[in-house]
Amino acid sequence: MANCQLDFELLCEMMLDLGLLFDAFLS
Repeated sequence: MANCQLDFELLCEMMLDLGLLFDAFLS
């Protein structure tokens, strides 16, 4: 369960980073 939570947080962080990268790319 702890692993699942960790993976989810990591995924969330990756998605946020991707979003920021996408924003910078579009600007």
